Amino acid sequence: MKPVTIDQSHAVMAALATNVDWSVLDSDSLQGNVVTNAVEAGKQFTAFLLNGARMVISMVFKIVTAIDRDMTGWELLEPAAAEGEFEPWLQELLQESDGGCCGGEEMIKRAKEKGVSSGLRHLEAMLREQEKISVEWRKYLLVSTEVWRTLDDSRYVWYLYWLGGRWDLGGRWLENDFGSRCRLVASRKYQRPLDT
Repeated sequence: MKPVTIDQSHAVMAALATNVDWSVLDSDSLQGNVVTNAVEAGKQFTAFLLNGARMVISMVFKIVTAIDRDMTGWELLEPAAAEGEFEPWLQELLQESDGGCCGGEEMIKRAKEKGVSSGLRHLEAMLREQEKISVEWRKYLLVSTEVWRTLDDSRYVWYLYWLGGRWDLGGRWLENDFGSRCRLVASRKYQRPLDT
């Protein structure tokens, strides 16, 4: 196959611009060049997937020991393991019988039964490198399973939500219901196998 010449490229531009008859162009040469470029681009994309894509889509986060915010007046009741690195994944919390939502205490009970464990430090690690968080997760509230208590004796869990072009951190009473947008954040490092 011969490469497309400058004159042929100009002829294509002229054809597009002035509706010239395409039959005057050397179609074999044009088609061959398109196929050659497509095959080369495909090879480069395959090499990218095999060699580089893992690093691009990897969601491994480093947990630090200190919490990034002032937690005066808060008490950690049910801590999640939080050290080293973790890779989050999302766990559905609703069951068909729930009717679209489930209470917070029931959610925590189910998380324990499934061995799902994540906490404030996990979410903060995700916030520090939020560009790693999957775009597909933006439609969910990413709920941790660690339970905290405030001075007024309310029990809370933390969650991440997508707002205004970035991820942000919020807290939610366990007295509230958790709906179909909520997903539990599980950590591959700390996940126990599900009972079968």
